Amino acid sequence: MKVSIKYCGMWNYLPNASSLEGELISRYDNIDVILIEGSGGIFDVYFNDKLIFSKKILKRFPSKGEIIDLINEK
Repeated sequence: MKVSIKYCGMWNYLPNASSLEGELISRYDNIDVILIEGSGGIFDVYFNDKLIFSKKILKRFPSKGEIIDLINEK
């Protein structure tokens, strides 16, 4: 299972990305989480290369447990 988190370095979204990474690693044994620095206020989460969350679309960060719920739905 692979999760990629693309976050905005300019707006310092790294703490949000790192927090989500920790949440995912503590929940799943077989997960590979990749943090990718971007720009433009991006905070996108991809599960097995498919976009499952976008801050740009939803105009907010994911709530605690939201990404886990989205992964479990897949």
